[in-house]
Amino acid sequence: MLRSIVPLILFGLGSITNAATIDLGGRSVEIPIPDGFVELTPEMPPYYESMAAYVGPNNVRYLTLVRSVDAEALLRGESIELHRYLTIETEKGLVNASISSANFEELRELFVSRLDEIFAAAGQGVDDMLSDGNDTLSESFGTDVEVEVGGIVPLPVHQDEVDKVAFSTRMNVGANIAGQSMEPDTIAGTTLVLHVLDKVLFLYVYGDDPDLDWTRNQANEFADAILAANPMTGEVQDARQGPGAFGINWGEVMNSALIGAATAGGIALLAAWFRNRRRRDED
Repeated sequence: MLRSIVPLILFGLGSITNAATIDLGGRSVEIPIPDGFVELTPEMPPYYESMAAYVGPNNVRYLTLVRSVDAEALLRGESIELHRYLTIETEKGLVNASISSANFEELRELFVSRLDEIFAAAGQGVDDMLSDGNDTLSESFGTDVEVEVGGIVPLPVHQDEVDKVAFSTRMNVGANIAGQSMEPDTIAGTTLVLHVLDKVLFLYVYGDDPDLDWTRNQANEFADAILAANPMTGEVQDARQGPGAFGINWGEVMNSALIGAATAGGIALLAAWFRNRRRRDED
């Protein structure tokens, strides 16, 4: 899963930006970096550790993007709160699969018809992922960290197109750090499942509770930029028009996307960690 940052000219969009190249089973996919965002790197603790800790068991995370101003503050060692960020994942079983248009249509239909049902079934997976992530962060930070994500409200699918299907959520994110309970925050997020080339990506966009519309607009613009940066070759067109992948449990794929939607939102709690650390440093 090699990633590199390269200059990319977005023909038709009239701008030059940076892009990350991710490898999906031998297929290179260009990911344009939205204006005002940069990649979250190991030099930006503890948010980097948090995103690495909270990944669904059946997902692969490729990239997390934060605002440039936040990245600059983190590199200076400042204690800040992240309010808007984006992350890209996919389900492990899809990495090497060639996904046809018929495959993706089946997945879209599941999101439209069974979102509430599968979201309810994903609850245990979310709890298990949070437990594992809490253990990882507790070890990394040398103190007890317990992240809680609750009150998850999935909103109906608001976008259903040939290459995209998207829904939004609201959730409460709280934490107990070193025995001190932190007041939960409400965050808004949009999950957009994208069919790019013959691959599938999960785009997660998060913001504060009033930012719901921003998360939806940003997810759609991000998806459009990715599609524009990855024109289809004849080989890809043939793959999309063919029978596609066999034996994939699309309900499980959807389940992985939903678990990712909840656990990736866990990064919002790190504001609590910073507040707790400041109090400890001042004592």
